[in-house]
Amino acid sequence: MKNQLLKAFLITCVCSLMLAGCGQKADNIKPQDADVKTEVSDESTEDKTNPNSEAEEEEGPVVSDNYDGDSHHAIARGPVVLSVVDGGTEDSKALLISGRTDSWNGANYDCNVFRGNKIRVNANIKSTAKTLRVSIQYDVDGITAYNWIASGTGGTDNYTFVTGTYDIPADVENIYVYVESDSTDDLYIDDFVVKVEGKYVKPAAMQEKVMADISGYASLKDIYQDDFYMGVCINPAVIENEAYAELVKKEFNSVTMENNLKPEAILDKRASLEDLENGGTHFVVNMDAAASELDFAVQNGMKVRGHTLIWHSQTPDWIFYVNYDTSGELADRELMLTRVDHYMKDVFTWADENYPNLFYAWDVVNEAIEDNGEMRDSLWRQTIGDDYLEQVFAIARKYAPEYIKLFYNDYNAFQSTKQNAIIQVLTPIAEAGNLDGVGMQGHLYTGETPEHFVQAATRYTEKLGVVVHITEIDVEEPAATSPEGEQGKYYGQLFRELKKAKANGVPIESVSIWGLTDSLSWKAGNKPLLFHGDLSAKQAFYEIVAAGKNNE
Repeated sequence: MKNQLLKAFLITCVCSLMLAGCGQKADNIKPQDADVKTEVSDESTEDKTNPNSEAEEEEGPVVSDNYDGDSHHAIARGPVVLSVVDGGTEDSKALLISGRTDSWNGANYDCNVFRGNKIRVNANIKSTAKTLRVSIQYDVDGITAYNWIASGTGGTDNYTFVTGTYDIPADVENIYVYVESDSTDDLYIDDFVVKVEGKYVKPAAMQEKVMADISGYASLKDIYQDDFYMGVCINPAVIENEAYAELVKKEFNSVTMENNLKPEAILDKRASLEDLENGGTHFVVNMDAAASELDFAVQNGMKVRGHTLIWHSQTPDWIFYVNYDTSGELADRELMLTRVDHYMKDVFTWADENYPNLFYAWDVVNEAIEDNGEMRDSLWRQTIGDDYLEQVFAIARKYAPEYIKLFYNDYNAFQSTKQNAIIQVLTPIAEAGNLDGVGMQGHLYTGETPEHFVQAATRYTEKLGVVVHITEIDVEEPAATSPEGEQGKYYGQLFRELKKAKANGVPIESVSIWGLTDSLSWKAGNKPLLFHGDLSAKQAFYEIVAAGKNNE
């Protein structure tokens, strides 16, 4: 997932929005799997799963904790200790989450009563961690989805108010809202509230889902085989589900790992600490998390976009510090460049040795520019300097096999202020021969014209002399009389414009949809993808098919 949720995220992702996108979490974690340690009394299961039930009929249920009483709704997420302590807002109590060993460790809140509703989450959170997040987890057809709701900036002695909304699909279960961060530092929570945004709809009984017959669907990868790769993002749970896997194989010939090639998934802190005797210059990579997805691609003749090596989000803070100690000093420029050199060498060598010719592109840097055109003040920039993009692209070029193209990837890359800044930053990198392409994330809405989006893609090729990939397409259903119809028309027009540009010589090499079904999307409530949760095709799919065949 994705940093767009950081814009809410965001996941985020991410974004994604992103936030992204979607965030990486432990696969299929359930609260009962955790080593639950609590220093306060627990409420009954009935109270936790249906809090304030007497308010349901009028205003909807509310999950609310200010931690000033003797009990709370929080459930340990991972091997953590939950303690009610002094130091909340306005001299009140707060929930302390300590003993965190992974960034996803935190506090879960059972939110099954909100299934099929739009929720708003409010929380005051405090931590020395730089990024604080409120996220959501639920199960869809045995697949656990993780998405960001909202984020805030920590790293101070003050509480940060984090708020965001999320539309929970009606066909999901095991729903938990949770609090986490980008590091393993302690978290404090106060004034935590989940409530309905708008009118409450009491969840209907879950029905057994019958998956659609996809045998008669046209194949997007075949229709567009002379134009560009047709891609999709995947995760291990998707490819382990036979119905989902068959749809992926039928429609797409390129895949992007949703999370398992992002820094937090491949950087091994324990192994890196064991290597400190060598000077702390080499953080260790472990690529095992992505193995099943990459093997799936190999077995089914698909190509892979690597996503992503350098990003401000879903990157553990410890890699930026001397001795990997976040309570100490930030690494200086020389140390970080040495670490990046080892990092790039290890990743590209591993890819070439284990999966030769599988990767055709890799996002070296993701989302380094803010919407206002300013360079994002990430820890990469703080440790290496304002020229960190030039530095890391030069290192990537040194180690990347010739068959892997090196990309810069960003959201809102079609907006003029941001696009001008991206072009300015990338120009010296392109002139040095270290940039092959720009990835334009396609997190779109029907108010943004496809013509404008494709014109922006054309400008990157003209100014930088590079190819373009459309990397993360999803289009929210609009508020309209026929939301799915309007969304479908937009998708069709977007693909017509992409085909037209390609025919006119614009080097668009790859187009990737950011997810398989609406229920699995990081924007699930906005139904932004090509297939319903039961795999039945939406109008968007048929419009893309028609555009590929040059039919109305």
